[in-house]
Amino acid sequence: IMKDAFGDGFSLIFSPPYHVFDRNTVKALESTGFVALSSSTNIFHPSTRTISYVPISIDFSQIDYVNGEWCTRNPDELMREFMVCASMFPFIGISLHHEAMEDSDFDKLLALIGMIRGAGNVKFVDISTICGENEKS
Repeated sequence: IMKDAFGDGFSLIFSPPYHVFDRNTVKALESTGFVALSSSTNIFHPSTRTISYVPISIDFSQIDYVNGEWCTRNPDELMREFMVCASMFPFIGISLHHEAMEDSDFDKLLALIGMIRGAGNVKFVDISTICGENEKS
């Protein structure tokens, strides 16, 4: 259904619940046609001939474990984390949790994007580009 709706702009990319996966997850993804796995957990590098690993380095929102509700992180805090990640990784994935996003959070997201663009030497790419780069490594 999604492939029909979005055409070539859609790829089967799996983000496991709570970012937890193992080799069996990768085998299941391969057997069902997925092209990538995206997670913040990197216990082992799951890239295979058919599955690319797309790391998530930053969570835009996080769960407040006191009240169990999602809260959006401050753009300045996220930018500091982005700069640390930029010194360590070739790609930086930012996870946006759809169930956590409220209308006001989009202003924070736009602020973060503006800060990232202002940092210079940053290129925004889509996941298919990252998958292609991972296949070369």
